[in-house]
Amino acid sequence: MKMNSISQVQHNRRVHDSVLATYDHIHTEIFNPTEQARIASVLEEAISQINTQSKIPLVLDFGAGTGNLTRHLLNLGVRVLAADVSLKSLASLKSAFGRTGRIDTVELNGVDLSNLEDNSVDMVATYSVLHHIQDYLAVVKEFLRVVKSGGVIYIDHENAPSVWLKNHDGYTAYRKELQSVYRQHPIERVVLKLRNLFSYDAWRRLVNRKFYGLGSEGDIHVFIDDHIEWNRIEDLLLPQCILLNREDYLVCRELNPSPPVYEKYKARYVDMRVMICQKK
Repeated sequence: MKMNSISQVQHNRRVHDSVLATYDHIHTEIFNPTEQARIASVLEEAISQINTQSKIPLVLDFGAGTGNLTRHLLNLGVRVLAADVSLKSLASLKSAFGRTGRIDTVELNGVDLSNLEDNSVDMVATYSVLHHIQDYLAVVKEFLRVVKSGGVIYIDHENAPSVWLKNHDGYTAYRKELQSVYRQHPIERVVLKLRNLFSYDAWRRLVNRKFYGLGSEGDIHVFIDDHIEWNRIEDLLLPQCILLNREDYLVCRELNPSPPVYEKYKARYVDMRVMICQKK
């Protein structure tokens, strides 16, 4: 059973409304000290490249979610337009950061940015979002439309081509070692399985996976391995943009502030890509 694009957006909205309270705890590959420090650093780099003459740059946080990028952007002194399909997420962000006086919110329709004017923002930032969008190339075109000349487009935390091209010899060894080091105690695994047996959420995820082809969270993932076609994104952006940074990196998946497995493998394998470009 397949969903049309409108149903997909509605489903994504419902799911992200429902996981708002637990999202940060689920995604340890995002909300760990190492990855958060990397995000802060690369966002600072991107903001430094804005050349639009705006006194305080306005950054569109596309797919803002629980505020992963928003909190960093506000710490870096810019204004934020937080955009998401989840109204609960937007309300939460407004409540958490409204006192700064530098945040506004806008509801996404999951298709385009038709509620934003041309050349209206100084930067577009998106992190781990494009693989949730059916026509993400159309959305990338919208990024070009709404960002000012001299503004920046920042796309981060999408699978590097080597992952979905299966060109990553040895990466499997890294993931196995990661699982080995952080393996649950057998009793903990049994308790978790028993808990899932009587959990509504676990059964909902099973139905979503079997009948709708949805990911473990129950939301829409365009491709089963979460890839996006970076070459096609570059074909859209680079004729109108200057490439400032393109880097493949290994994302840290450990909560430990000194992550041993990540430190061992970070110079050997990659699984994510970040791209920063400036509109001409």
